[in-house]
Amino acid sequence: MIPSGRVYILPHTCCAGTPFSTWLLECQTGEETFFKIKKTTKMQKVFETYATRKGVQVNSLRFLLDGDRITPDQTPKMLELEDQDQIDCVLEQTGGKGHGQIGAAAQ
Repeated sequence: MIPSGRVYILPHTCCAGTPFSTWLLECQTGEETFFKIKKTTKMQKVFETYATRKGVQVNSLRFLLDGDRITPDQTPKMLELEDQDQIDCVLEQTGGKGHGQIGAAAQ
């Protein structure tokens, strides 16, 4: 199963004034994973928890907000995340066509 997907920041589900946000991460397969974290929690904790639940290495995933990579030391507060914001989760990809290497190998 590919663990890529999107995180949807949902409205608070607890009492008003709570320091927690509830997040829903929906994979491409439709599987949902919920997180409940404080706005001051480092994103590393979310990354590691998600990777563990999916049985993949945390360094094989990338989390993006509006196309920009989220670093492990950032927090929802630093990112200014609000309800209904989306975070993309994608698999790390390496390789690709290098500067003429494929053509050079064929000669």
